Amino acid sequence: MLITFIITLQTRGFDLSYYQGDVLQDSMNCLFNNGYRFGIIEAQIGNTFNQNSIQDYQRAKAAGFQNVDFYIFPTINKDARSQVRDTVQRLLNT
Repeated sequence: MLITFIITLQTRGFDLSYYQGDVLQDSMNCLFNNGYRFGIIEAQIGNTFNQNSIQDYQRAKAAGFQNVDFYIFPTINKDARSQVRDTVQRLLNT
């Protein structure tokens, strides 16, 4: 008889976009307290900067998340590099 054990190591995380809106601190705390350990937050979609992304980042850090990153969906109407640069500048200057 052959018995196989499979052990998986996983890290739970969350993804927030423009559509989740402004996430409350209590929600971030709940995620962290329930084993989530990283987050990724949409900073831009097309021409729209996610105004909630900065507060969501700050709340995630306050809840205890060590790893929180941003991502963007650039528009095809502008140069991708300039969009990334502009979005990063907005994030850093807030």
